[in-house]
Amino acid sequence: MNSILDGLGTSQKIKALMSTRGITQNELAIVLGVSLGTIQNRFEHGRWTVTEVQKIAERYQIFLSDLI
Repeated sequence: MNSILDGLGTSQKIKALMSTRGITQNELAIVLGVSLGTIQNRFEHGRWTVTEVQKIAERYQIFLSDLI
């Protein structure tokens, strides 16, 4: 990703990633091994675990620093 995302929170950065790659919340839930409700909760409250963000970065081959 790039500096266009500077100033955004993790949830907004993950949403941008999902949008540009056509990733659904359901697909993200499968990648993280959690329920769709958990994903929705993460977006609503902006509380992602380090492990979740690491998994997202690894799965979609981006730098962890791009999401935090």
